[in-house]
Amino acid sequence: GLATANSRLRLAESGSGGVTDNYWDIKVAKIGGASNFNFYIAHNSLGELLTIDRTNGNVGVGTTTPGERLSVYGGDFGIQYGQSIRARSNTDSSWTSGTTKFLETSFTGGSDTVSIYTPGSQRSTAVMTLKANTGNVGIGSTSPTQTLSVNGMVYSGTGGFTVPDGSVQTSAASGAA
Repeated sequence: GLATANSRLRLAESGSGGVTDNYWDIKVAKIGGASNFNFYIAHNSLGELLTIDRTNGNVGVGTTTPGERLSVYGGDFGIQYGQSIRARSNTDSSWTSGTTKFLETSFTGGSDTVSIYTPGSQRSTAVMTLKANTGNVGIGSTSPTQTLSVNGMVYSGTGGFTVPDGSVQTSAASGAA
């Protein structure tokens, strides 16, 4: 059974002549220097695909040593259009109460859009928007019309601003109205 060390359950598909050439393993084992017996799902040609670390509950996709609550290696992490990555406080008991959008993807106005929200607030408007079709970035603007559109004060602590002719403006022009 699976209750013993280095145990596995193999799900196999038999090929021609009864030779098993395609199989999945669900196992409890020590792999890659793990100090405890962790839970793994593996494929014979793809290796360990999913790991749950017994010591900390971390989940690894594409790694046998997940360093975070969810560690994804060797590929993309995708979310569908209109979906969000959300955050909630440790004291909230449900995802509907206190959840806030952190990152959202959408396809609006003929453009792939990524919107970034401020975690920890119930903000309904993105603080930063990236438009794929134009490359425009909006800070405080969900519809940037320039390479960088800022809705609010822009501050430079040192160095000033470079203008199109290459000159640097380090202070306000004197005599400005």
